[in-house]
Amino acid sequence: VRAYLELARLQARSKETPAALATLAKAREIAPNSEDVLSAYAQLALASRQTLPAVLTLVPLARMYPSVAQYQYLLGVGLMAIGDMPMTRRWSSDLQS
Repeated sequence: VRAYLELARLQARSKETPAALATLAKAREIAPNSEDVLSAYAQLALASRQTLPAVLTLVPLARMYPSVAQYQYLLGVGLMAIGDMPMTRRWSSDLQS
């Protein structure tokens, strides 16, 4: 998994986003609950404007690691980008409870 993560970082730096996402997808097959893999995939998907895959990755990530503010923030950004303001508000109020 570490090798896939490093390869994906190199691909992303070389502006090979589709290849980096494919590499991270392979890493997700091996370690579907890895925080590093899920975070890297979600961030790269958001950066490449693939909002729905990013949100679908961020939802479980934010639930597994509720104390990591970055995941909550990125999820909110993703939800707003797809136009789901009601879900953004609900997610935000769930966090405050």
